[in-house]
Amino acid sequence: MMRENNAYFTTESYPKRASTAFEVGMFVAWDGAGAVRPATATTPASEIVGIVKQAALATDTSNSAILISVPESSMANIRCETVNGVLEAADIGGLFDLTNANEVNVAASAIDVVRCVQVISATEGVFKLNR
Repeated sequence: MMRENNAYFTTESYPKRASTAFEVGMFVAWDGAGAVRPATATTPASEIVGIVKQAALATDTSNSAILISVPESSMANIRCETVNGVLEAADIGGLFDLTNANEVNVAASAIDVVRCVQVISATEGVFKLNR
């Protein structure tokens, strides 16, 4: 699960991809058709819109809008409460990929979506989008 870790975010409303479920705390990205979709392990940082603040069921009305917490600056810190792998002090400054819309994968660094800026525990850390 992702969440804001400082004040460099605004809340905006965006249409969601039809027939897709959204959980609070997941990263979302543009789907190429004017709506947001859950981020995946192959989503680059440049496509990430923000973090879901309002859950939506897959059965919700087509193109209904959901609230997204959007990073407004390179100073925006994102706290990831579920890290895939073991996060260590040596990982600070490192670039990592996503496992899915809810997790940072500290064992992968091919797409380099986020940069670690703080280690909270072996499974939780603070990151910035690598833009």
